[in-house]
Amino acid sequence: MQEFEKQLRESGYVHRPLPLNHERSYEAMQLNKEEILQRKPIVSEGSTQWQHRGRGHLKKTDTTVTLISDTRYDSWPDGAPEDGDYVNFGEVGAHLSINREDWSSFTQIKLSVEAECKNVINPAIVLTLENDGEIKIPDIYNREGTHVINLEGQEKQTYVLDISNLPRDAVTGIYIFSGANGSYMNLDGQLSYTISELYLEKNRHNTSATGWQAPKKEIIYSHIGYHPDFRKTVIIHSDDFLERTFEVRSTKEKQMIVEKEIAIEETANGTFGILDFSEVTEVGSYTIQIGDTKTQPFLIDRFSELSTSSVFPFA
Repeated sequence: MQEFEKQLRESGYVHRPLPLNHERSYEAMQLNKEEILQRKPIVSEGSTQWQHRGRGHLKKTDTTVTLISDTRYDSWPDGAPEDGDYVNFGEVGAHLSINREDWSSFTQIKLSVEAECKNVINPAIVLTLENDGEIKIPDIYNREGTHVINLEGQEKQTYVLDISNLPRDAVTGIYIFSGANGSYMNLDGQLSYTISELYLEKNRHNTSATGWQAPKKEIIYSHIGYHPDFRKTVIIHSDDFLERTFEVRSTKEKQMIVEKEIAIEETANGTFGILDFSEVTEVGSYTIQIGDTKTQPFLIDRFSELSTSSVFPFA
């Protein structure tokens, strides 16, 4: 929090863009904690199966496919209103047909993307997973199965898409595309996105969008903080920790405040480890630690202070 406060002040309170904290991005955290149990390439080396759709053209090699398109055209795409309301200039896409493969045992798609763009507004690609099984995706509203990846600059980056909550029992295709969305100040512009290292993987650590279970080897706590006079609990997946005790530490004094045993509780939703530290009532900043696993700092304070600090940390 101290570093964020410093960056916020240095930006003139967001009169300049705040720096990106890449270390705390989803991709960085997912890559740091992943444990890959199975991997296979989605496209075989030497394959030229990608089919072009829409504007522009594709450039294909044995290991890559590149989407290339102008950012503006003299006409609207087929089927668009004549006045162009609420549309871009079309899209350039690469479609890969897949023969109804069952991907249920895999949990994520990993790919690398390198951009070489000129005057492009918001460089991004969209990846759509197509499934024709018991539940079909994309759905009729084109919601499920489609994910936008906002790119981080021009350099080659690795991105991870968690598909563990998507229907994938009869996968029929992958479609990767990008929109011709105009350019800065109507200048000539071109987009060019090279996709490579496209893998299907099984990661031991995946997310869950239905039901509830604590993620592996993580401590689930209230990020906004706790009231001094109310009960304070934290939840863990009990099978992931060999340790039977936890510590509450003060971030200011750098010392242990309390050490207690982890209680085990069986519920209709599963078996959990419950960490209760309700006896800690002094206002301040704390962390919880189990072995080498540690939370980020959180506050114990009055609700008025907790709600204010969550919106504006310097009030």
